Amino acid sequence: MKPRFAATSWSETSSLTRAQGNLALSFKRRGPATVLDHLYQQGCAKARFPKTEHGAFTTAVTLNTSGGLTGGDRLTTTVDWGTGAQATVAAQGAERGYRSIEGTAMLRTRLCVEAGAQAEWLPQETILFDGAALHRDLQVDIAADGWFLGVESVVFGRTARGESVQRGTFRDAWRVRRDGRLIYADVTALAGDMQAMLDRQAMGQGARAASTIIHVAPMPPIDWIACARPSTAPACGAPAPGTACSPSAWLRPPAPICAPWWCARSLPCATAAPCRGCGRFDDAATPHR
Repeated sequence: MKPRFAATSWSETSSLTRAQGNLALSFKRRGPATVLDHLYQQGCAKARFPKTEHGAFTTAVTLNTSGGLTGGDRLTTTVDWGTGAQATVAAQGAERGYRSIEGTAMLRTRLCVEAGAQAEWLPQETILFDGAALHRDLQVDIAADGWFLGVESVVFGRTARGESVQRGTFRDAWRVRRDGRLIYADVTALAGDMQAMLDRQAMGQGARAASTIIHVAPMPPIDWIACARPSTAPACGAPAPGTACSPSAWLRPPAPICAPWWCARSLPCATAAPCRGCGRFDDAATPHR
């Protein structure tokens, strides 16, 4: 499931100058650390690698130097998390879909999470302007014991600026596979007066933004409601109500791990279940092997 580090060819042509970008990167495990394995940058697609705090995931920040997408623009991102790698891929700023004179902007993403890897795909939102024509396509391949947290958001006009999207085209397609099997597929397609569509009760009920959050992990579900009830921080490490936190920090499994499963009873507020790795039912407050 290695990414292809090659330029993407496009069959659609345009009479206008268009932005094209192709970014491909991969991470690998080197001892206790996760490091960059390969990096390919073409056109307007770039990546930067800020320093991270000790114990935090290795981080890559993507950016589109063209400043946004309009009809005919093409942007492809391919990321591979090698065996045991732990890394976060975020974005420098919100992507923008501007008014299209001709053609459709394409935003394609291919993610691969290999055995034992922990991957976070956390770009900022995509902002659509009136008259935008944008297609987003995201495909994720996850190994049987891989861990993935992904978020994609879209904002239909900057309401604080009095903007609205009264015409345009937006298509958002997700395909998530685990161990080669399709486990999630979803397509959102809007065309025409998006503001009127989002005002409908069965569609947006007046909302002007939407997000899709996918979490795939080889672990039993945690009772998040029980974690949110205490007035002080629960033993599982979740912050007290009203405290700022990183949602991904709640979802990451504690170490050590009973590969490929960790014991649900290792957290006092977790669902009671025996460890699927070792078969033992333990009331201890710390994970066991």
